[in-house]
Formats: sequence, C-alpha cells, structure tokens
Amino acid sequence: MDPIHDATWQYAHSSHIAREYDEYFAELPLFRFDTELLDRTLTRPGRVIDLGCGTGRHVVHLARRGFEVVGVDLSPFMLDVAREKLKRESLKAQLVHGSFARLSDFVDRSFRYAICMFSTLGLIRGKENRAAFLDEVRRILEPGGLFVTHVHNRFNKLWSREGRIWLTKTYLGRAFSGLEVGDVIGEYRGLPEMYLHLFSLGELKGLVRASGMTLEELVPLNRGRSGPLRTRFLVSLRGNGFLAVARR
Repeated sequence: MDPIHDATWQYAHSSHIAREYDEYFAELPLFRFDTELLDRTLTRPGRVIDLGCGTGRHVVHLARRGFEVVGVDLSPFMLDVAREKLKRESLKAQLVHGSFARLSDFVDRSFRYAICMFSTLGLIRGKENRAAFLDEVRRILEPGGLFVTHVHNRFNKLWSREGRIWLTKTYLGRAFSGLEVGDVIGEYRGLPEMYLHLFSLGELKGLVRASGMTLEELVPLNRGRSGPLRTRFLVSLRGNGFLAVARR
C-alpha cells in the first residue's frame, strides 16, 4: 500500500490551499501552543528536520532561533510560500520537495531533532507505513535526539452525535470499507476527498514503543487545543488530540 493516499496527493497539489493556508488557520490556538512546546523542548540549537513542513510555520521560527533547518513537504506550492517567508526575513533553510513518508535520502544519525506537526503523521496511510516512518525517524536521529509530533484523537468524537455515528462505522464497517479503524475520507476545503487517520492514545504509544524510541512527554490537548487538559481524568477520551515527545 502506498503511504500517500490519492486524496493527499490532490491536497498537496492544490495551489489555492497552499496560498490560503496561513490565513485559513490564522486563529488556530494549537499553532501558538505547539510552538511554545517546541521552544521549551528544542532548547539547544542543532540540525532539525520538519517532516510535512507546509508553508514553513516552524521552519521560519526555528531558523530565527538559529537552528539548521530542513523542511520536507509533498506540496510544491506550500514550499513556495515557505521560501518567500524565508526570503523576506533573510533566513536560510533547506527546503526539500518530496514525500515526508520516505526518508531514505537522509543519512543515519544526521539530525538532533525531528518534528511532524499538525496531524501530518495522520496523513500516512496504513499502520505498517506509519510504523516504517517512525523507524526511519529513529534512524536519522542522533543518539538522544528528540522527535515531536501531534495527532488527532479519534475518541474525542464521542462528544458529538455525528462523532459517535462515525466511531460506530469505523469499528463495525472496517471489514467492508477497505479502511483501517480511525481512517477518515471526506470533503475538505473544496476538495471532494481528503484522507486523515485519527489515533487512539494506545495506538500512538504503541507506535512510538515499537520504533524503539522512548515516550518522554505526552500532552493531551484541551477542547479548544489552546493548551493541556487541566486534569488527567479520562485523557484517552477527552483529549482533543495529543502532542508527544519521544527520545531516540
């Protein structure tokens, strides 16, 4: 199975989505919070790879902080936007057009940090492909290097009627739909189809563990994704996604 769904290719090659991306998500609280988490986690400048860097939100921020940044994205249009941002601020970063799910061009132990933010991990289709991706992330990290990622929580769907219907379908209908539990394909921003995998907490932990990395921090997000849940009660059901920090 190809790790990149046809719908994801269509998304990546839609120029209007790239050009409207920053404006569309301008008020998203998660973007402030995940940047704060990266700032306190990636404390020592070094070589960092942003897997699925999009329009360069973190690429630009980390370049400002003095990191040696490599950004990888499937969308040439999003990379164009990232390139323009870097140029405006006279910043340098290496931008690579290609699938973030295939890292064979990067040598072993060549990065201190790797990040895969805003549910980009969920764009990889197939549990074997996601496991292979994390194996590759571990390979390109130096010993002690850190991997930071964000995923959406499928069980957060419990809190709406539409979500409960979807959960029932994803568990009962997987044998007939050809999709894995947690897979969503639906209309998104004018595209007839968009693929995204929604994780359970156990699935995320198991994926990190199977890669040989150690989960050092897990942040369940509050309802508005503006910060962590205030309590640890039923985080596997209540978290509106998770931010995870793993160490090689």
